[in-house]
Amino acid sequence: MSSVARLRQRLSHWTATNPTNRFGERSDASWSSPTELSCRWEEGTRRLRQTNRDDVTFDLRIFVNEELPIGSLVKKAKIEELQDGPQTDLFEVVEKTDTPNIKGRRNVRTYLCNRYSGALNYSAQ
Repeated sequence: MSSVARLRQRLSHWTATNPTNRFGERSDASWSSPTELSCRWEEGTRRLRQTNRDDVTFDLRIFVNEELPIGSLVKKAKIEELQDGPQTDLFEVVEKTDTPNIKGRRNVRTYLCNRYSGALNYSAQ
């Protein structure tokens, strides 16, 4: 965990501003404008065993110091690197864990994410 303190990568993050419809879908208009955060990005499929002994698979693990709501979208890119139009290669935040540092003074937030099947329209205005 010593490498967690080195948050040298950047991600763009969108927060859902409206709840999902009755089918569990969101429209493009229901996402906030992106914000940029420092992170540590570890992509790769991981399988975790939950307390009820079910295996859950995740595609991405990110470490950040800020709070991200469950259901947010993240992309490994700075805001100025985002192109106008549909954004692909997005991940949806599905689970969060807090790990205190060795002295117990700060928490490192770990988020587990899965690939987002949709696209998000973005316009730099």
